[in-house]
Amino acid sequence: MSPTQTIEAGELSPNLVPTFSDSSASMVVAKVMALEPSHSNRPNVETGLVALTVIQVIHSEILRHNESFSTPFERFSDPQVRLRNRFNAWNSLSLDPGDLLLLAVKAERPSKIYASLAAAPVSSPNDPQVAAALECYRMERALQEKPPALQQMLARALESGPDLTRSYVLDLLTRRKAFSRESSASILESAVNSGNAPPNSRQDLGFQLVSGNLFDENLGADTVNVNIVSALAKQMVNSGDRKSRGQWLGYLSSCVSREYATDVERDREVRFALVKAVRDPGPQQVISALNLAVREASDPDEAKPAKRLLETWQAAFGPGR
Repeated sequence: MSPTQTIEAGELSPNLVPTFSDSSASMVVAKVMALEPSHSNRPNVETGLVALTVIQVIHSEILRHNESFSTPFERFSDPQVRLRNRFNAWNSLSLDPGDLLLLAVKAERPSKIYASLAAAPVSSPNDPQVAAALECYRMERALQEKPPALQQMLARALESGPDLTRSYVLDLLTRRKAFSRESSASILESAVNSGNAPPNSRQDLGFQLVSGNLFDENLGADTVNVNIVSALAKQMVNSGDRKSRGQWLGYLSSCVSREYATDVERDREVRFALVKAVRDPGPQQVISALNLAVREASDPDEAKPAKRLLETWQAAFGPGR
């Protein structure tokens, strides 16, 4: 694209994560200098260029500090309509002169106009989002260099990192499948079991363990499946309140209580093998937690998942264990 060629304003994503692996993307902290409106062929829509200056380069082979450039924008004219259409980040950004954006642009060659890919507002170059973006690029480089402690680095980001770095690592493990099933599950389990992640974040990680391709019912009681069930059961046993216990119980049920085979005996055999392979927590700890969940249930329907799991553990180990 020549420096003077104009480009269409695309939809601006509020999600920066996919741009970290995009070789054509540059990321900068940019200051809004001015809006340069243009005539729109669509009613109730504002279009034009946002004039920006680079305050800090996060990642780029093209853009430099203090460099000026523009990017096309398109948003609804009515601020109230913008609020209902925030999936396009142009509608959620105020774009007032002086505003700072953590901005990803498509920059494959020098130009004066770049298409924007994703953006988030920041308060200053010291904003935690900026530090998180730098850390994401550090992890992206580590993927190529493969240092010995790479998996521990990623697990720590899941445990205690800000939302952006946590989302980046989850994207690595799920959408991008940057690691084997065994390694991805191990990284998630390490973060779940560490106790360092906040409860809500830990439950999000538990959801990833059961919602992707990590727990594979076709593999029965293989090591990955057993370790996932163990991690979920441990969180359920250690939960200190009914709501949290119910959340982990639901994850555990989605793994253990699913159908493994149409043949009843084979289905029971696989389920028992999976449960019996769990060493930590012990069977009595799990049975006690499930008994508590049954008692806590507000009605028979709510108690069903806990009852079915309880019956499975008792049948596999015996009620006296």
